[in-house]
Amino acid sequence: MDNDVSELKKPDVIPVELFNFRGNRTTDLINNQSIENELVGKLRDYKFEFLEPVFISSIIVNTSGYSNFATLYFEIHRNDGQETQQISEVSEDVFLINVGQFANGFTFRPSVSHSFFSPKTVKSIEVRGYRRDSFSELESALVNLEGFDEKIRKREQDLDQRQSEFDTKISELERQVKELSENKNELSAQIAGETSTLQKQKSEREQLQKAIKAFPHYVDTYPAALK
Repeated sequence: MDNDVSELKKPDVIPVELFNFRGNRTTDLINNQSIENELVGKLRDYKFEFLEPVFISSIIVNTSGYSNFATLYFEIHRNDGQETQQISEVSEDVFLINVGQFANGFTFRPSVSHSFFSPKTVKSIEVRGYRRDSFSELESALVNLEGFDEKIRKREQDLDQRQSEFDTKISELERQVKELSENKNELSAQIAGETSTLQKQKSEREQLQKAIKAFPHYVDTYPAALK
């Protein structure tokens, strides 16, 4: 594999320094590791903005208290001014969406709210992707990867062609083996028939030889007058 392909960069964890409104309680959820920064899961919009466009690969929201039927409604604020909506269902206290777009920011809203009898918490948010300056390197690696994929496809086609030729040869050999087996069986039957005939003829010849040997003795036993 080419070095550029093998070194294809994995998505980075976008640092909080790349987000606007730093110090805001909501923004403090980005890559949070402190219990003090966790927020009650209210039924409201959680909005985040980047200081520069970011290529978002995925967004992970770590929570607690949400049931298996809970969902988050995401809205991706794309770099071209359009909006993309996605819905994520919770799995082991984690909400996850895959994006694959350049964006200026995103917003999510829980489907259920915190209550005294059902407390809910938003613990941290992790955004994975690429900054614009590193995305050009990714594009270059992807171009190389496409070229590598083309080589793989050509190799696969060559292997498929060889496999087809091999299968054809195997089929021809199997046909020849079958034909030889049938010929062998036919020859075996013919030899068995001829062997049986030869044995029968041999038996008849032996009987005839015995009869010939006995015939003169039988003549000598006749009366002289009949000779």
